[in-house]
Amino acid sequence: MKQPDPDSTAGAGGSSSPLCPTCVEWRCGVGGLLTAEESRQIAAVSTRRHVSPGTELMSALNLHESCVALLRGVVKISRLLTDGRQQIVSLKAAPDLLGSPFAPPGEVSVRAVTEAEIYCVPRPALESIVLQNRVLEHRLHLRALEDLSEAEALLLTLGRKTARERIATFLLDMAGRFRSAELGKRCDCGLAISEPGVVDLPLTRAEIGDFLGLTFETVSRQFAALRKDGLIEFTDARRVSVKDRTRLRVAAGC
Repeated sequence: MKQPDPDSTAGAGGSSSPLCPTCVEWRCGVGGLLTAEESRQIAAVSTRRHVSPGTELMSALNLHESCVALLRGVVKISRLLTDGRQQIVSLKAAPDLLGSPFAPPGEVSVRAVTEAEIYCVPRPALESIVLQNRVLEHRLHLRALEDLSEAEALLLTLGRKTARERIATFLLDMAGRFRSAELGKRCDCGLAISEPGVVDLPLTRAEIGDFLGLTFETVSRQFAALRKDGLIEFTDARRVSVKDRTRLRVAAGC
């Protein structure tokens, strides 16, 4: 297998190498469903890249014709209005796959919000393997259903929940992304629970507002109210300790 070239660059915020990942994040995702021969085929045409926070993956790195496996880090998927306003519609972290085989890229912005490692697989190469690998096809089908369920949950949150309920729901979602500290440390994704009940938020307050349809001021007020009520505590601007999960679930309208 060709070894990575430490001097190769991807431009626009990242370096690249044609190394086939062997890390846990790849094996827990798409990579774990490939045969040895399929892994070799993918490695021959794919590229591993490091991207910096703020990097626009699709346009800046020219990945419109690729499916992107997240090995480390967090990205936000947004839809933009002509006047520059954005709605964050999803957050993705390792071992998620960005982009769907057999579907054209959507009109979305995909931007790294933390340091990230990604594995870029040409769409035709992955599509060819999906046609032969029924287990992989099934996993991608389940992933599409999970994305739909996630979108429905966000629609409910934005359409029916109060500002307090939205913030509480967001915190519960972030705390639930990884169920153990071991997985969080292993993935190093920025959403890890470093200890029980402690969540490192990947988004700024302004970005949380863009995700939940709230202003920066409203987000700050609701965080302050939850802290005053004894449900959460901030150890710094991005690290939140959930003090009472049961009451937080009540606050979320669960």
